[in-house]
Order: sequence, then C-alpha cells, then structure tokens
Amino acid sequence: MADQVAAKKILSELSKREDLQNKTCCDCGNPNPQWASLSFVRSISMDTWQEEQVKRMQLGGNLQFKDFMKSYEPADLGGYKEGASPYDTYHSWAATQYREKLDAMLAGRDWSPSAPPANFAASSRSASPAPSAQGL
Repeated sequence: MADQVAAKKILSELSKREDLQNKTCCDCGNPNPQWASLSFVRSISMDTWQEEQVKRMQLGGNLQFKDFMKSYEPADLGGYKEGASPYDTYHSWAATQYREKLDAMLAGRDWSPSAPPANFAASSRSASPAPSAQGL
C-alpha cells in the first residue's frame, strides 16, 4: 500500500473493533493482539502492508472467521472444533473455503463452496478433515 500511515491507521482501528471480536487473539484469546493473520502472520504496526492485504482484513475479522468456521460443523466435516490447534484450524477445509470466499469478495465476484479434493483428508494433519463443503 502506497500510504503505510493510512494502512497502519486502518489496521489499528480494526484491531480495536469490539463488534468484530478483534480486541482478542482469535487463536489464544489474549487481549490486544499486535499481529494479524492473512495466510501468514504480520505485525499490524511494524510490517508493510499491501492494499489488497488491508482490504482482506477489512472484509474479514475474528467474528466473521469464527462464524464461518462454526457454519461448517460438525468438526469431522472440516468445521470448527473448540480447542483445535491453530494448525488444524487453518489447514481445515472450512478455512480453505473461507480464504476462497475472501478472494471472491476482493475480486467482486460471487462465491459458492467447492468440494474438497479427494486427497484432502490424506494431506491434512487432522484426523478427519472435511470431505465436503457441507454447511454453507
């Protein structure tokens, strides 16, 4: 993003939004997180952010992510599992679908869930990831 001052201001404001549940870490619940995760972790104050990354943060947020993941219940279908490790959460089929949905929103196109690849269960560390896009 050309104007990093503006990006940092937007990110700082997003991190304080109670309605988005961004005032606590999505993974551990600690207050006032200084890091955000897109497909990798970035500092909201020290890293340089691209415009698309800032827009992705504006479209997402902890509440949006959690609600989307919970819509994929049960957990054995790739949905949210209380207490799951961050690795298992972010490598679940539901998380893949969430990223695809954000990509579509950024591109201004409609999104619909897709079926997971046949080898998804074998490639995931989780015991039973989603064999379908059920729940969306």
